[in-house]
Amino acid sequence: MKGYRDYMNSITVDSSLHEKIMNRVMEKNAPQRRSRHIYVFAGIAACMALLVFGFWTVSNLRNYPGSNNGVNGVHEGYVIHEPSEPVQNGDKEIVSPPLVLHALTFNVVESVMSARMMIPDGYFDYNLTDEQLTMVFPNLDLDLYATAHYRNDGTLWFVTASEYEWNGARRNFTWTTISLGNEGIMPDSTLLFPEDSPIISDVHGVLVTAFVFGMNDEHFRADFALNGITYRIETSDIPAIRSDDGERNGMERLTELVNKIIVNDAADLSVLADPVIPELRNEGLTLAEARLEADFGAFLPHNIPAGFTFESAHRLVNTRDNSLFTSWSSGFDFISWHVRTPLESDLWDVVSVNDREKFDVSLYTTPWFGSVPPEFHYYFQSPVFLAEEFTLDVVTARTRFVDSGRRDIVPRWETAQFGVLFGDVLVVVNMTGISPEEIWEMFQGS
Repeated sequence: MKGYRDYMNSITVDSSLHEKIMNRVMEKNAPQRRSRHIYVFAGIAACMALLVFGFWTVSNLRNYPGSNNGVNGVHEGYVIHEPSEPVQNGDKEIVSPPLVLHALTFNVVESVMSARMMIPDGYFDYNLTDEQLTMVFPNLDLDLYATAHYRNDGTLWFVTASEYEWNGARRNFTWTTISLGNEGIMPDSTLLFPEDSPIISDVHGVLVTAFVFGMNDEHFRADFALNGITYRIETSDIPAIRSDDGERNGMERLTELVNKIIVNDAADLSVLADPVIPELRNEGLTLAEARLEADFGAFLPHNIPAGFTFESAHRLVNTRDNSLFTSWSSGFDFISWHVRTPLESDLWDVVSVNDREKFDVSLYTTPWFGSVPPEFHYYFQSPVFLAEEFTLDVVTARTRFVDSGRRDIVPRWETAQFGVLFGDVLVVVNMTGISPEEIWEMFQGS
């Protein structure tokens, strides 16, 4: 709002027009006279269409009528003037022309439908390099973690990117995401159904459809096509809602990003062409086949507790996952035994057995999120122990006996997820119904 007022103070407008604009800007902070959104599944026809196709088409965005005029059921955007900042280039100081942010009209969503996205056979993906990021998101000045998604023949399917901030050695994602791909069809796991025909915003000559949704109007989305490339940008006020002192600026943030992307140089998707098509593996195995698996079979347990029967084994190899997953069950109890090549994030979660506050479940109460100190959350949810430090005492620290006192719930052991690192192989386990001593025996026999 401060940016808007600064801009309005820098220009001269008719007094009645100034009052009209300010009234519309303030609408975004006023109570909305509409019923609270109820999130429901759409009709049978829409469900069937999504199940068959699982895609979102934006090729006809330009056919929607509309303007930026505010009406009932929409949140008006605003226009702010971003001062230019001088950039030093050798002995010269270059001042870029100021960016004028064109307003977005945020259409109210009546219902939201979530669905499973269909992944094509042979799908694979790669993270973008710094050079590729520069070409795909030119002059955007964001810290982005981006992934290019490909079909089995190596053609680009789409690109996803998430903004992050560094929190020590970890990335803290901000809920700001950008998806893009060649114009026509993009995958979608969330369909929005606006109350009325959506009003289209004109942003520097590009037509943009923007939405606001969520139980507290906390999510924002914009869809548009630019130079043959389809874009979807999303922001959220979730971080501000979760922190008492946070400022709800998701709507402003989305408006800024849409304007910057449109006025910047066009994305160059050619840098993502001709990827190396990896050797992929995705197959179910019998227990005997899993035990004979060359890379990870030797790390499977043999001392399975009485009453548990084998459920499944699965071997997976792709560009980011090389693993063997096995499971056993006994009624409502289960054993999940996941052997894989460790990821960089796994190595961040390595803890010393002396740092019990990072992994000992007896030190905290459920729900864990409310009792575990925030600085230990990453470690606590899935700590990784070095094999040479791993002991029965560590297993005991991750296991608790739960007795709710209810007749319909049988008291049982519950083991919170943890991993053990054997050189360049990581074993991650999660189970219920098994005592610490039995778990220790399973590791001894693997």
